[in-house]
Amino acid sequence: MKRLNFVTCPKCNTLSRQKVIRSERNSENVIIRRRLCFKCEHVWHTIQYPEQTIEDRKAGYIRKN
Repeated sequence: MKRLNFVTCPKCNTLSRQKVIRSERNSENVIIRRRLCFKCEHVWHTIQYPEQTIEDRKAGYIRKN
């Protein structure tokens, strides 16, 4: 299965097609993906942290004076 995504490459700094070569999830549910840029063939890693739920009283807007 090929997974193709459009992500900005850190080397050539263009928004082009990317391929996820490898994807792993560690014990803390952090996903680490190894990506390949089709334009410049640069390989790098991206990290995706799990979503955290917060209580309603902690969520809100901060008023600046």
